Amino acid sequence: MSPEQVEGKEADQRSDIYSLGIILYEMLTGRVPFEGETALSIAVKQKTEVPKDPREIIPQIPEDLSRLILKCLEKEKERRYQRVDEILSALAAIESVTSVTGITASTVPDTEKILEREWKKSIAVLPFSNLSPDKEQEYFCDGLSEEIINALSHVRELRVVARTSAFAFKGKEVDIREVGEKLNVDAVLEGSVRKAGDRLRITAQLINVADGYHL
Repeated sequence: MSPEQVEGKEADQRSDIYSLGIILYEMLTGRVPFEGETALSIAVKQKTEVPKDPREIIPQIPEDLSRLILKCLEKEKERRYQRVDEILSALAAIESVTSVTGITASTVPDTEKILEREWKKSIAVLPFSNLSPDKEQEYFCDGLSEEIINALSHVRELRVVARTSAFAFKGKEVDIREVGEKLNVDAVLEGSVRKAGDRLRITAQLINVADGYHL
């Protein structure tokens, strides 16, 4: 969301342009411009911090393209591109310049290679299934999955899928390999919770997406 959306203010096409800037930033650098442990912390950074110049992360990115992205990410919507056709014109100009200078997409490392360099493994934690008769136990199952996601996100060697993306598969019978392909991860953690009286049984299994076998 754009800063004005976070504040609950009126949004227009310039908010979409801000979101486009976020997407372009991540496509080129393999990172999001604002990171945080919670949605609130990210929202605060969007209001208070200036995103790092993409060229500081990937020096091969053309300067004009970096400038275009940063203009999309201006805090004040009046300072962004006001219409999409302005972005298209700017991109066309950049394309013509890069074709002359010899800078092409092949000179900029793709996102997949960046991720391979910066993260060794990736994982998705699916919402745990409630096998108890008590439907209220559903809250505990979701909370358990969220706590695991938060804990794993502190491991530098891991790239952890966000809760929103992982919870999209809640209640669905899908093949783990299909989940891994859609979320682009190496492994999937799934589990179940069963409560009977004062006893609680929690099971978890880590599945290798490549072959579907337990890790």
